[in-house]
Amino acid sequence: MQSIKDLIDDYADEYPHLAYYHKLIETAEENLREHPDITIETCKSLIEGVCKTILKSLDNAFDEKVVEGMKPKQLVERTFDDLSRYDESVEIGFTSQFASLVQEMNLIRNRRGDISHGRSAPKTDVSSSGFSEFILRMTENSVFYMLNIFCNIDLSEQKPIEYEEQKNFNAYLDDEISIALGEHAEGLDICYSRALYDQEPVTYEERLRNYKSEIEESDEE
Repeated sequence: MQSIKDLIDDYADEYPHLAYYHKLIETAEENLREHPDITIETCKSLIEGVCKTILKSLDNAFDEKVVEGMKPKQLVERTFDDLSRYDESVEIGFTSQFASLVQEMNLIRNRRGDISHGRSAPKTDVSSSGFSEFILRMTENSVFYMLNIFCNIDLSEQKPIEYEEQKNFNAYLDDEISIALGEHAEGLDICYSRALYDQEPVTYEERLRNYKSEIEESDEE
């Protein structure tokens, strides 16, 4: 996993916190032959950890609880979706298939993992070192790809979404809920768009993103 270590070191000034992953990389490499399932479990943790770090940096509406509740496949897909907003070369169809592989890694970890799940001795179901190395190399290439895109994003232009600047979208949300509630909406002293912005910022941003995408698509037609 030298490529990841070199990348982390190259961007040590901009992202010193990425050095945290050096230990996981060492653990994965050191256990490759003797404890292949520790390597696989560590690779899964490395992928998930890097995804969470990227989301936390790119997503203004990052919600720790929501992200922690995501399944591995959802987490990877969400990360590549966010990265694709900055790099059009990201192949979402392909990365979605990779996300499915990460989900399968999670199932293997649940069956054979040595760290998160206690095992009786002697352990009878063990991954081969060859398969463990395959997972290690796949993880290295994938994590390097994600981090390389992330580290080349200019985050200086990142700014929080301001509710007051999204007048058309807010009106769209409020009209939508009024239509859905019908006559029950009369007399309600609640602004749905404002409540969504304040209480469910992740959902607000996702819906705003979808709204803008639909507007762009309609303009192109």
